[in-house]
Amino acid sequence: MVKDLATVDGKLAGKIDPTRVKETVDIMAKYFKLNSPVDPKDVYAEGFAE
Repeated sequence: MVKDLATVDGKLAGKIDPTRVKETVDIMAKYFKLNSPVDPKDVYAEGFAE
C-alpha cells in the first residue's frame, strides 16, 4: 500500500524537478519574509537521492 502511495509511474524515487523547486521557493518568498534571497540550487542537490 505505501509503495502505491509513494511512487509515480515513470518517475524515479527521490527525483526532484528543478522547476518545481523554483516554484516552491517563489511561493515562500511571496508569502514569508525571508532574510535573504534563496537560490533553488542552494536547497537541493540533484542526484542526491537517486
